[in-house]
Amino acid sequence: MDQKIEELKKKWDLFSPVWQELFEPLTMTSAFSMLTHINIHKADDVLEVGCGSGGAASLAIQFMKSGSTIHLTDISSQMIQLAQNRCSDNSKGVQVKCQVANCESLPFQDKSFDRVYGNYILHLTFDPKKALEESKRVLKDGGIAAFCVWGRIENSPKFSILSDARKELEMERYDRPFHLSDLESTRKMFFEAGFKKVLAWYQIEATNDSDAETFVQNMIYKTPSTAAEIAKLDETKRKQFENSVREGAQKVLDSGRPLHNEALIVVGYL
Repeated sequence: MDQKIEELKKKWDLFSPVWQELFEPLTMTSAFSMLTHINIHKADDVLEVGCGSGGAASLAIQFMKSGSTIHLTDISSQMIQLAQNRCSDNSKGVQVKCQVANCESLPFQDKSFDRVYGNYILHLTFDPKKALEESKRVLKDGGIAAFCVWGRIENSPKFSILSDARKELEMERYDRPFHLSDLESTRKMFFEAGFKKVLAWYQIEATNDSDAETFVQNMIYKTPSTAAEIAKLDETKRKQFENSVREGAQKVLDSGRPLHNEALIVVGYL
């Protein structure tokens, strides 16, 4: 497990600048939904797990009251550095504390926080139930935890387009973490972790790719894992994959819809 964690750290350290520039801005819709729903403005002590480069935290700080504290954690030291640079110097009087930490083994005492949240992190953990149990452990009585995960792939052309292109070329299967996308199953996991009430809903998270070529560049060549995957193909297959993704993206755009993924937001109450 230690080796897997080290590999994960390296992956996100490498991905951090791309994440901040291209992908984190596209997660702000779900972040806004979570933060407003859990009344972040009423909290004194907040914990974000998997904070990335600080996008959701910077939004949370705008709602939080002066004198409150937000703790930002991530498994990637590079993400933590980006988040600290982005959030520490704020005009709201919110104290920001940043540290590298694994959300499946949080370095905090029981009942430390009023709110715990994570935006697009729970489905990336090795043991999501353990991460939920840890979130519940560090919550004060009456606290609230909120998590956003990927929704159903059939409602997420942002991802299904690439999946279809892989199938078309009979490429090696590339599993993406959609295992928490079923609303009722994930609600059940929250209850099993000890939450007394659980609310959940799906919503759309649109990309800002307004043309198919930009989508191809962002999703294939600027995403390290996909770029590495495509680099293994010969030129003919690489062009076939690229064209398949381009055509899939154009089909969605021609229908008048944005390229998007579905998000599932789940909120647990103690």
